[in-house]
Amino acid sequence: MATQTERRERTIAQLLDATIALLNERGYAATTTQAICERAGLSQGALFRHFPNRRALLAAAATEVARRQGAAFAAADIGPVDSRETLCRVLDELVRLGSSPENRTWHELMLAARTDADLRSVMEPATEEYHRILMSGAAVLFASSPVSDPRALLRVVISVVDGLALAVPVSHSPADIEAAVDQLATLMWSVLQE
Repeated sequence: MATQTERRERTIAQLLDATIALLNERGYAATTTQAICERAGLSQGALFRHFPNRRALLAAAATEVARRQGAAFAAADIGPVDSRETLCRVLDELVRLGSSPENRTWHELMLAARTDADLRSVMEPATEEYHRILMSGAAVLFASSPVSDPRALLRVVISVVDGLALAVPVSHSPADIEAAVDQLATLMWSVLQE
């Protein structure tokens, strides 16, 4: 029989999974507490026992997305960028993660927070955690690189990857993405060789 702590953790996980899935599938406006509870198979009472309001749940979902993205990138186990081949593997993995349901969830929340000051406020800790994860990854990836600010380079790469991820469902074919990644690798490799 599950302990109270295990039941609590399971309920929170169900709510987070439902929130992440709904944000990806239906968008911010349609991710209501009712829809989340229906998707999770839980009552709204269960939701409000663990989260004081919808924004708190959305912020927790953002933190979970940051954790999942960091874990997924770490699991790819791509070492320091010491060759163009390794750089291409890193970029391919970043594009894969950028196109994931979790990252689409992240984009949905970032776009909503742009015009919702209260959401932006509760999202700040998740955003800081996401950037901490990204920047610690940059430190490992570009440790042997002569680039003076690897974090700035990673920000450029993430911006490109995010742009590709937003365009993929609408206008980019797999060949377009492959060509863009190859071009980005060419540009980055020349910077990394300076």
